[in-house]
Amino acid sequence: MGKQGNATDDPKTEYPISVTGNVSDVTGQLLTATVQQVLDSLTVTQPWSYMHYWADQDSDIQLIGSSTNVILKCKALVPFVMSYGGILAAANTTPITGGATPSLQQLASIYIGNYSGSTMNYTISFVG
Repeated sequence: MGKQGNATDDPKTEYPISVTGNVSDVTGQLLTATVQQVLDSLTVTQPWSYMHYWADQDSDIQLIGSSTNVILKCKALVPFVMSYGGILAAANTTPITGGATPSLQQLASIYIGNYSGSTMNYTISFVG
């Protein structure tokens, strides 16, 4: 684990970064006990290489495919990064096996939820 900047810097200190390629991003605030759609299939160029999500409050991120979804808990101030590939949520506990590659669904939309008790600042970026 590491941190950008000086060891004495506040963890919330922001640092600019540069990325080569197409970048789509959404930055904003979300009141507590609310949900916001941050991606639908029409707003981000597909396929993208990776997604980066960060929030200053504990939050939930919901990844929705054409017929399934997965909800992940995200810890405040800890980046969540996902490479492109889609999702495959299953209703059972069967592990993936050798042989054929699992058939993943392209993401159709992404929602974030804030249930922290405080207003949340967030950013989500898609790099292609």
